Amino acid sequence: MTSEAVQPDLFTNSSSMSSLGESLGLLSQASLSATVPLEENLGRINFTLRYQFTEQTLEVRVIKAQALPAKDFSGTSDPFVKILLLPDKKTKLETQVKRKNLNPVWNETFLFQDYPYAKVQERILHMQVLDYDRFSRNDPIGEVNQPRLKSTSHKRQSCGSHWCRARNLR
Repeated sequence: MTSEAVQPDLFTNSSSMSSLGESLGLLSQASLSATVPLEENLGRINFTLRYQFTEQTLEVRVIKAQALPAKDFSGTSDPFVKILLLPDKKTKLETQVKRKNLNPVWNETFLFQDYPYAKVQERILHMQVLDYDRFSRNDPIGEVNQPRLKSTSHKRQSCGSHWCRARNLR
């Protein structure tokens, strides 16, 4: 089986994610799919999640994005990803900016430390893909929400690799 066959497609609205959050359990592989009109194609992002019970740490690995729309006049974008665990907006983690790239590869790992499992279950993983602008406000490209993170085991768990289609920012 190819890796593309096991990687879920991305979503376009949070209602399609509620069933994923319930069936995924944090950390078992699941498939996400939704139809997206071509005019709303905002690209896809590939990431993994892992909860380490002994360290009480949620690990988010942002792997790459594909088919991002161009936001700059040059026909490219300078994308980066901002990661939050909503509703907490204090802890914001960001990937590096990948200059002039519509298919960036980050392979960056972020840790939300000292998050008891019960607290993680109440959070929504929110990832915003933005186009970096040096002299003005960063341009939004899209966002992904992963609600109701949960697991059925009390060991170090991994949910595998997920592909999510970015949706419009509100």
